[in-house]
Amino acid sequence: MPVEEALKAIAESSGRKGLKVELKGSSVIIDHPEYPLEIVVSQEAPGEFVVELRVKEGLEETIEEMLDDEIDPRAELEDALDQLLSVVDYAVRKLETMGYHVNKKTREAILDVYDAIESFLEEE
Repeated sequence: MPVEEALKAIAESSGRKGLKVELKGSSVIIDHPEYPLEIVVSQEAPGEFVVELRVKEGLEETIEEMLDDEIDPRAELEDALDQLLSVVDYAVRKLETMGYHVNKKTREAILDVYDAIESFLEEE
């Protein structure tokens, strides 16, 4: 299965989960519709992909808004992370099954989300 077909399958699966998807060349960008979180699946070299979870700008403001609206940011963002991590797992499995080497980068973004939540909750 060529790269384009793999990326299209990942994009379609993500779209069915209600995520915003953009195909760009040999990359797929998958945005969470409510929170500043995204997944970028990109080809780094022939036979190699990176699947990365990223925190976009605005996370602190998003957490502040949740607290103002009396929404538990930890529960909301954990649900969003769970949803995105299921997409990451699907993308990694799909690409590895096709014989690609995949570098999965999620840890830093997860830690950034929890650090941001903790810093706001400590202020409360």
